[in-house]
Amino acid sequence: ESYSLKYAKCQMIEMFTDEVAEQAGQNGDGYVYDTVLQKQKFAVFRLCPTSSCSASKNFGCDNTYGEYLIDLSVYLQTM
Repeated sequence: ESYSLKYAKCQMIEMFTDEVAEQAGQNGDGYVYDTVLQKQKFAVFRLCPTSSCSASKNFGCDNTYGEYLIDLSVYLQTM
């Protein structure tokens, strides 16, 4: 079966990072970090079976799909 790639949305996710965790509670730079989470932005895509993928559907298809995300800056560099 063939598949189609459909852009679904942009998504912001808070993720743990060692760098932010090391700075948590420190204020040497004038800023107090109260979290170990950092917001990261992603572009979300769906890999839909071509037979059920539709341009009129917001996300291309409703079932039997794979959902993938890529860092938004990488996505924008490739466009």
